[in-house]
Amino acid sequence: MNCKKYRLTFILFGLANLCLAIFLMSDSYVDQSGVLVENFGFLALFWLLLFSSAISWLITLNRRRR
Repeated sequence: MNCKKYRLTFILFGLANLCLAIFLMSDSYVDQSGVLVENFGFLALFWLLLFSSAISWLITLNRRRR
């Protein structure tokens, strides 16, 4: 297996896992006015990067078969 072809896939997947880890380790709390304060941006970035890595993997796999 040539890992250079899948470099973008590995980078995107690693960043997705990093965003998920940051989201899970961050503290969420309710402030004095009753608003939930949480890092939801990292959760959205996780899904975006995960789907991007899956698409990148499929494109690379499709090019390799030709």
